[in-house]
Formats: sequence, structure tokens, C-alpha cells
Amino acid sequence: MPAFKRQFPGVRPLPLLTILCVFALGCGGGGNNTATTPAPSPGSVAGGTPGPQPPPLPINTPMPQPTPVPPPTSTPIPTPIPNPTPTPTPTPPTNFGMFQATLFSGFGTTLQNRGPVIVDATAIDGNGTVQITGAAAMTSVTLSFCPFPSGKYVCFTVMTLTTDTTGAAQAAFHIPSGTWAGDFQVTTGGNIFATTAFDTTTSNQSYTAALQPQTTTNPNGINQFPVPAVPQDPLASGRITVAGSTAQVSLQGAVPSAIYNLTLCTLADGSGCFQQPTTIATDASGNANISIPITPQGGDIILVERSATPAGVGFIAGFQSP
Repeated sequence: MPAFKRQFPGVRPLPLLTILCVFALGCGGGGNNTATTPAPSPGSVAGGTPGPQPPPLPINTPMPQPTPVPPPTSTPIPTPIPNPTPTPTPTPPTNFGMFQATLFSGFGTTLQNRGPVIVDATAIDGNGTVQITGAAAMTSVTLSFCPFPSGKYVCFTVMTLTTDTTGAAQAAFHIPSGTWAGDFQVTTGGNIFATTAFDTTTSNQSYTAALQPQTTTNPNGINQFPVPAVPQDPLASGRITVAGSTAQVSLQGAVPSAIYNLTLCTLADGSGCFQQPTTIATDASGNANISIPITPQGGDIILVERSATPAGVGFIAGFQSP
């Protein structure tokens, strides 16, 4: 009897080639599409949401360590060596080259201040100024300089000037070249009207002068008669200032550890000199700065001389002109 094949309505039997392709080759319909469906991941259901993934195992790869850098060697900062503080040089109160004195009249009666004479006010240049008051009006007067001592030198004219209607006059002058010590005088008609001086009883006086070497002053020294040859004492600078009855004496660079005397003389020298009782002692550098009371007698020529045997030649108050 022939085989009976039951047919299901609407179902078409698959060809054998198709069945073999599906089961044996894994290919689906659709011609030449070769894409494959990936296998489901572990822990997941095909066609569903993937399940939780296990954490990855830690990787114990050693991290490279940086090469240690040694700390820098600290270099100590050297302590700076302080510069030694220089020993200050004593500063004189005024210009060491300046000469200033007061012109007085009325000696023997009542002294009257007639004005100042100033030399080397700003520099040692021999330039000076003079002011006169109380002279006759509209009168010609002469300013002269008289070197010390008067027995060895004569006065010379510095300038001539004329007073105004009040009897006053002022002018600038230049002293001749040299080192000088002595008195300025103002004369009129051959008579002395006023001369530089100082007086211990007069409060309105002004006197200051630089000390000069005695051997080169006026310009052949101050000794009226020949004396045995002795050396000139050294002196870097020195000054005399008189205020009232006190003389301020300053020495720098004189003979070290020596004793000097202050002597006041008149212009004529000789018996007109008086040594003051207070002495001047220099230190190991030859410096001294001392106030000395001065007696009323004596003149306005000031000598500073050393007490020694044999004695060196000392100094005299004066000024210079190049």
C-alpha cells in the first residue's frame, strides 16, 4: 500500500539543503551574510540582560621607584668681615686757614670796636675783607700790615679806601704772597686810627688765627737776632681762638708727648712778652686741645713754643697767602 504522507495545511516542507545548512554549517537564510551570533557571556541568558561581571583580578605589577636624590649639601654662608671704623680726625670749629681780628681804637682810655679784618675766610688764598666804623666822614684811610717783630720788619700798605658820610668803609683786598704774623693798622693823616688786638676785658672782640712755623714767617722768621740753629717743630695744623679771657689752643701733629707754652707778645717783642702759667701737653700723636686762661697784660701776638732742651722752634698765630 502506498506510503501515507500526512499534509498539514499551510505548512511547506523545508528543502533538505536548507536543513543541512542550518544544522551542519550554521548559516542562516539570507544569501551571502556571513555574520555569526556571539555566544552568550557566562552568567547571562541568551537574548536577556547580561548578569553581573566578576571584578577583575588585581594586577600586582610593582611600580617603579624613583632614584633617591641626596639632599643638597648646605654650604655655610661666610660671615662678612666688618670694615674697621676709621679713627675720625678732629674737626676744627672753623676754617683752619682763617684769620680774624678786631680793630680797636682808644688804647689807654676806652677801647672801641671799629670793625673786623678777615683773611682766608673760605680758603687759604690770601683774600681778605675789612670793615671800618667811627672814622671821620668822607676821609681817605689806609689799611697797612705790620709784621712781627716791628724791630725787624716795617709796615706795608695793603690798600686805601674812603669812608662814607657816616665815617664807615668796607672793601676787599689781597695780601702779598707769604706767611704772615703781626697786626693790621688803619691810619689817617699819618696817625693810627685803629689796630687789630684783643683785650680780656672786652666782650665784643673776635680773634682767631692759624698757627704758622716761626722759621718761615714774615718771611724770614720772627727772631730779631741770630740764634743757634735748631729744628722747626712739626705741625699738621693748629689754631688759636680768643674769647674774653680764655684762649682755646688746638694742635695736630706736633711733637708727641711734649709740653708747650703759650706766650703773648706786643708788636715790638722784647719785654712785651708774657708766658701764661697753663701749659699745653700733647698726646702720643702730637695732638692737644685745651682752654687756657690768659692774663690782662701782654699783647695780641701769640706764640706757642715747646719746653725742652734743646728746644725746637715753635709756632706763631698768623695766616698764609699763596
